[in-house]
Amino acid sequence: MKTDDFVALRLQKICKEKNINCYQLARRAGLSTSSLYSILNGKASPRVSTLEIICEALDMTICEFFGDRYALVDREKPNQETMGLSEKNYQLWMEIGKLLLNSQSDMM
Repeated sequence: MKTDDFVALRLQKICKEKNINCYQLARRAGLSTSSLYSILNGKASPRVSTLEIICEALDMTICEFFGDRYALVDREKPNQETMGLSEKNYQLWMEIGKLLLNSQSDMM
């Protein structure tokens, strides 16, 4: 599954669980409805900073947001092939992982 598709599906699931529509989430996050709609439909890739803002609007951390991603791949040693990502998205995924590890170690 591509990262864009994962982000879109995950956002759709969370919005449904929290009973929030695209317009409401866009207002909470301070984004345009059209930008958020593109992300929700997998037509746009949000920057990490935008995804952090969206997560904050959903009262969750980016760690919680991506938590389910590991359930979709081989837990032993995820790589570009097993994750089904393009090189660009895999590099983005690795950078997010590094940021998450750094933020977790800073909290301890």
